[in-house]
Parts: sequence; C-alpha cells; structure tokens
Amino acid sequence: ALKWLKANQNSDGSWGSNRKVAMTGFALLAYFGHCETPISDEFGDSCLKGIVYLVNVGLQNDGRLANGFTSNSWCYEHAIGTYALGEAATFCKDLNIEVPSLMDVTEKAGQFIIENQNSTGGWAYSYERSGGHSDVSVTGWQIQALKACSHASSKFNGMNGCIDDALKYLDKCQNENGGYGYTGPKPAGEVEYFTLTGVGMLCNQMWGKGHRSEVKKGAKYLVA
Repeated sequence: ALKWLKANQNSDGSWGSNRKVAMTGFALLAYFGHCETPISDEFGDSCLKGIVYLVNVGLQNDGRLANGFTSNSWCYEHAIGTYALGEAATFCKDLNIEVPSLMDVTEKAGQFIIENQNSTGGWAYSYERSGGHSDVSVTGWQIQALKACSHASSKFNGMNGCIDDALKYLDKCQNENGGYGYTGPKPAGEVEYFTLTGVGMLCNQMWGKGHRSEVKKGAKYLVA
C-alpha cells in the first residue's frame, strides 16, 4: 500500500485530484502509522514532499488547510490536514528534522480549530461559531487533530477548555443505549444503528478519558 502511495503521488507532493489536502493528509497518516519519516530510506522523500505541500497550503491561507473555501465541508479537509501536520511536527521535533514553517503552520491550523468551535461545543460545517450544522462526524476529526497538535506544541490558547466543551458535546449526543448519534442522541438518517459510536469512544480515549462510564457504555453497545 505504501509503495502504491509513493508511485501515485502528484508532482507537487499531494495526492488525488480533488480535495487534495484531505487526500494528502490521509496518505501521510498512513506513512506515519508505519513509522515512516522524511529520513526513511524508501519513503522519506515522499513523506517530505507531502508535508511540504500541506505547509505551503497553510502558508498561502494563514493556517487554513483546504483547496477551496466555498464548500461548507472544507472543515473536514482542514482537520485531516491539521491532524497530519500535528503528527509530522511532533516526530520532526523529536528527531531534529528541520522542515521550514512546519511548526508555525501547525500552530496556526490548530489554533484556528480552537477559535472556531461552535457554541454547542462541537464543530459545524464552514466552522460556523453559532448556529449552523454541528455533528459528531465533523467534531470527531477536529478533536483528533487537536490531540496531534497537543503533542507537537504547548502554544495553543484555550486548548483545555475547548476539549472539555467538545467532550461534553459528545456526551449530549450519546443515547441511553450507549451508542453515539449524529447531531444528537439519535442515529443518522433512517438507519437504526449508531454508526458514530466508535468516534465518540475514540475521542474520549485519545484525551485520556477511556475510563469514563460513557466509553464503557459505548463498548457495551458495540458488542451487544
């Protein structure tokens, strides 16, 4: 799979032909999950090119990571790209790998997520801060991105309060049976299964809250 990614990387360092920031973020996270870095023998150049692509997008857009901002779903792109940069910034710092502007863009991207949290405690399409459409799917990506950012840097204003509010939002979206709903304690659309249960559990676990009763209820729902 990693060899396929290397062979199908675009000349500018990105992947895909549409929503390239998100596709690049996914590709980089696959590399990082295999412990690949810019100094890896086989995939190092590919990793570095992908990281530089995301950094350049952030530099062009004051820390915002997307290939366009007219679609209300660019919040997904930004979160996925930020997640990848947070991971990259962490190991580049630990391994003394210098990538110009990597930490600066990572900090701006993460701070943007914090400052554009919705009043519900979750996150909404187009990063609407009040009103708008908030849901567990969008919110889950933001929470994961911020966790990666927190490993890379401590220079985030309001991080703790932001995450506290985000986890409270997830609590409001959990059904009595333990499943996590879409915009509240009900499944998405006409389906009966709570397809976002793993998201609610994972977000709690990533922030050291795996012991909470809400997570245990979610686990019981999944194995029932």
